[in-house]
Amino acid sequence: MDTERFIQLLNDDNVEELDKNYISELWRINIDFEHVLNTLNEKNNLNSSELNILGYLYEKALGVEKDYQKAKHYHELSANQNNKHAQNNLGWLYHHGLGVERDYQKAKYYYELSANQGCSRAQHNLGWLYHRGLDVERDHQKAKYYYELSADQGHSLAQNNLGWLYHRGLDDVERDYQKAKYYYELSANQDDIYGINNLGYIYYEGFGVEKDDHKAKHYFRLSASRGLDDGKRMLRMLLGDKLDIYFKSIKRKEKTKDLKEEIQKLKSEIEKLKLEIDFRPGGKGYLEAEADFYQNCKKIE
Repeated sequence: MDTERFIQLLNDDNVEELDKNYISELWRINIDFEHVLNTLNEKNNLNSSELNILGYLYEKALGVEKDYQKAKHYHELSANQNNKHAQNNLGWLYHHGLGVERDYQKAKYYYELSANQGCSRAQHNLGWLYHRGLDVERDHQKAKYYYELSADQGHSLAQNNLGWLYHRGLDDVERDYQKAKYYYELSANQDDIYGINNLGYIYYEGFGVEKDDHKAKHYFRLSASRGLDDGKRMLRMLLGDKLDIYFKSIKRKEKTKDLKEEIQKLKSEIEKLKLEIDFRPGGKGYLEAEADFYQNCKKIE
């Protein structure tokens, strides 16, 4: 959606299409937010969708300086008109203590209002409250219920979290690796960083699938390249596993010419592995691994 189309929707008071296209992805749309802000400020009697959008602009600092108080003000005006997206956004402010005192009960209240109207983000957020036991009794069945509602609407994070419940078999959610893989794949196919990373765990652990370090490394590299620390950690672990195998094999050999050749072979291998760990060129991760490798080589040379 471009700026002109978005402005036209505002001028036409097209609440239905604004809500359909807005959701939480407004920041992804290639539009001029300052233009949108000026258009909204020039209008009288903003509808619920426009009030919510105005609140979101202040919440996310899109075309305007971040101001959680103004965000809360506009979200409340919109939520009072029963706008499900504003209700969810207001819950989010209370959930994270953004411009207000953190209050999980108020967050739950607004999430429920929104979730009952079918907002997938609110359904996910409500599931998260039960998943983590945030001022409610931890209940993985309720978490699963709300995640499923959200996941069925294509919410990538809900799909990932549903996969996690099946992956770990938490409490009374029966462990099911095939279902975990299914939901991780749905999430990863939407480019969700957590779904991608957890799919790496499925192949690294070899639960429900044949263990495949090559596929695991592929998914961990994708998440690591997007800045996920756990993806970086798992890449280093995979490197460490590979080096351990090499060290154990050469330590069983005598210090002969063959051993010298083996060490040289391993030094060549580490150069290849360095290139594979490309999440932070010149970064601490593979440089530490390299230093450890050469230190061990010196011990047996």
